[in-house]
Amino acid sequence: EINQPTSSEVFDELYEKVTKHYSEADKMYVFDGYCGANPNSKKDVRIITELAWQHHFVKNMFIRPKTKEEVADFKPQYTIINACKVVDEDFERHGHNSEV
Repeated sequence: EINQPTSSEVFDELYEKVTKHYSEADKMYVFDGYCGANPNSKKDVRIITELAWQHHFVKNMFIRPKTKEEVADFKPQYTIINACKVVDEDFERHGHNSEV
């Protein structure tokens, strides 16, 4: 099996590492938009990336808001943080297969 569950403790440890990384990043990109065009099932998503090409990909794959009012009080249902530059040196202790 490829996708494996992880514990809350490991998630919290890695989340702290990722948020620390982003708090020190020189630049980041934040996309607020939608996944799905049907108003009955669309999801409000926030995607945070560090690389311009990733942000460009996100802008092309997800639905962008049409007006400033749509994002004025945007509250995402899901937040995706791309942490491709963060390395988990403790991946074995965390029960993962690699450091990325």
